[in-house]
Amino acid sequence: MDAVVAEIHRSNPDTHVTVGYSDTGDLQQGLPGELRAGDGPADSGDRSEPA
Repeated sequence: MDAVVAEIHRSNPDTHVTVGYSDTGDLQQGLPGELRAGDGPADSGDRSEPA
């Protein structure tokens, strides 16, 4: 993942990337229901528009 983040930063130096990890068991149990309800996974980050 470090290589992916480094490449994003190299290509877009003004873009801030934060990587988070979720327990896959929890995600696999909750995500289908959230998507069926029209909701995506919880987002804890900033969704600033790119420059």
